[in-house]
Amino acid sequence: MRVGRRIAIGIGRFAQPSGVLLDVEMHGHIKIVVKTLGAVGIYATLAIFWTSPSELLQGAAAASGFALINAVRNLGGYLGPSLVNGIFQRRTWDLQSGSRNTALSLALTGLQALRL
Repeated sequence: MRVGRRIAIGIGRFAQPSGVLLDVEMHGHIKIVVKTLGAVGIYATLAIFWTSPSELLQGAAAASGFALINAVRNLGGYLGPSLVNGIFQRRTWDLQSGSRNTALSLALTGLQALRL
């Protein structure tokens, strides 16, 4: 993957956890601005992210890469709410711990994108 794309993905991935963390702490109208920052981070990286398998792989392997990304995304959509609402809320009785854990995982994906 080209350096410019890695940096763009890394910056976008770091905007997401900052939006999630600040969303937990802020109140009122500032919360909307912070949620917008997180959404910009998510949507800014999607177009670049979906081009990465075709850059790294060719033909059927690229199709398999897209399928793997889609399968992991679907599992995350199913398991993510269960983890946040189930495990973290039951253990801590607080949804903020789930948001903090989500922000940590988003920051780790940003570091991983900068490493590729």
